[in-house]
Amino acid sequence: MNRSNCLCFLFCIFLTGCTLKGLIFDHLDWLIMQEMDEAFDLTDKQYETMRARLILQLKTAQKTTLPEIKKELIRIASLDRPLTEAEIRALSQKAWDLWYEYVNRLAEDAAFLLFNLDEKQWRHFEGYLERRKDDYRERVTASPKDYDGLFRELQDKRIERVEALVGEVTGEQREALYKVSYLDQKKSLEEYQLSNRVRDEFLKQVKVKKSEPGFSGFLKSWARHPGGGDEKAYQEFRKERTERSLRIWLTLEPMLNKEQLKFRRGKLKEFIEDVRKLEAVKF
Repeated sequence: MNRSNCLCFLFCIFLTGCTLKGLIFDHLDWLIMQEMDEAFDLTDKQYETMRARLILQLKTAQKTTLPEIKKELIRIASLDRPLTEAEIRALSQKAWDLWYEYVNRLAEDAAFLLFNLDEKQWRHFEGYLERRKDDYRERVTASPKDYDGLFRELQDKRIERVEALVGEVTGEQREALYKVSYLDQKKSLEEYQLSNRVRDEFLKQVKVKKSEPGFSGFLKSWARHPGGGDEKAYQEFRKERTERSLRIWLTLEPMLNKEQLKFRRGKLKEFIEDVRKLEAVKF
């Protein structure tokens, strides 16, 4: 999973009902393995080997990543005011730091898996990556009129995630979020094409480097500095994409009312309990 997908996956888990959430927590290794199997079409032996490695990673996360997340949640839940810009940017940087730590820990396992894929599995993985971009491709290649409607659907989905944390937004807040999160079709298409080039370059280099010493080091380096010949452009894209996400909260925070702040404190307290339960799961 990429950084955004990981965070969204955890966020969706936290928003499910108590009974379902308990089932997810207790079978998190199985759920992740299902996603991995869908991506790579693993053999039975690969599945069992990667599941054993995954369980070790989850146990490590219980002692490292989850306490860090819990600490941040407790701090934010103690506030009865909107976050400042400095606090929002610090949280964003913390998320990136946790992502890089996560990638560094997974690099050896990823290198092992990629080294052992056969050609059929590579084609399966490439098809999986392509399918994950179906909505993105449909949006950027649509007619200008259809693009605005499709992008509005994307904005509404993002606002739904915001509302899950602060409660229903007002009409004024929604319009403000529409304005700051809009991206025109030309820019969307350029970013789509850039991400495709970077993905293709990554797969090309992986196939060459997977048999070389230091392959896991290459994966760690690529996570921080992806892009190959497009590295500078992709780093700028990453920066812009992060800034767009930040603008949503930088715009919304000063507009939050007392009821929304109270809703968020309650939701964060639920998240804190969820993290504690995850820390206690016996994988």
